[in-house]
Amino acid sequence: MGSALRFMFLDDFDPLTNHLYLRVAYHDGRDGVVQAGFQILRQSFNITETLPLESLQREFRRVLKTPMPPLWFDYLKLVVHALGLELKKMTTNEKPNLWWVGVQCFHPIDPGRSTLHFEIAQQVDILKEWIFQMEEERDEVRYIEFLSRALLMAPQDPALLRRMVFYLKQTAQLQDAYELTKRWLLVNPDEEEALCIKAELQIALGQAEKARGLFETLMARNRINPKYYLGLAQANSLLGKDPIPYLDAATELDRTFSSEVLKSTFNYRLHERPALGPFYGVEDLPDQLGLSSSEISKFMSGDPSISDHPLHEKELTRWVTVMNRYRLLPEAIQWNAPTPKQIEGPTP
Repeated sequence: MGSALRFMFLDDFDPLTNHLYLRVAYHDGRDGVVQAGFQILRQSFNITETLPLESLQREFRRVLKTPMPPLWFDYLKLVVHALGLELKKMTTNEKPNLWWVGVQCFHPIDPGRSTLHFEIAQQVDILKEWIFQMEEERDEVRYIEFLSRALLMAPQDPALLRRMVFYLKQTAQLQDAYELTKRWLLVNPDEEEALCIKAELQIALGQAEKARGLFETLMARNRINPKYYLGLAQANSLLGKDPIPYLDAATELDRTFSSEVLKSTFNYRLHERPALGPFYGVEDLPDQLGLSSSEISKFMSGDPSISDHPLHEKELTRWVTVMNRYRLLPEAIQWNAPTPKQIEGPTP
């Protein structure tokens, strides 16, 4: 049984070697059963050779155990012809137009899901359909590839920018997400979601003061969004200011959401830690607080690097206060800033 073909990507054309680079995504059909998950066949060929597609057809038969779809053969013939015309421009020192090569995608049997022959706006719509499909199939690699190609053709499409920002955030590419969010805001300057994400990224990138100002602006616009109160509380906490009034407001607006943030992603550390202690080693916290190691680990979730060095008493006090005030643990933590005797440990 031959492989089940999904799509072909054109990746690049090198005018110095005359090679066109492409990839074929397919499902392996060995043993008579189509396998789940994509396989990728990478190929290239010289467009100036006699019968340039012949070697590619052989690879289809040898590796994929199936002939090249007639639609792909026709498309590639057109691409080879178009690239040949672009090469002729170079002989007269005219700059070739090659950007379009790296955004093309071909469906094996459906011209309506293939980008060739369409205007740019329609090509973007076709790629969006592929994006939705890859999202449904939870194929992150292909999802981002289709998304990247669509953004090359529509760099100011707010829906595409939003998707890419969320992907970059989820994969911890925070600086790239921040730069792209600024681009998103150039397109939609008043988009509240983009402004909120920008402020969240500023916090993650150590710009708490800027984030504080932006969250204040957002809160002035919309006083019923708990995210803005939580964001302002986070910025204040990092700057050593009191977050409690904003946490109270956020909890009143949406207790479930606010509690989840406080337990899982809120960062209780200080951007500028005091030089003088007292400090506490992470390994000592279970005994100090009467909690399990797993409960303590939640304290680190906002910033895992905090476990690399001792905690300042102000950070620990803030965490205990929030846990108790909003009843985020099964039982209240019976702890206040210890006396000097407790800090030094028991007398021998």
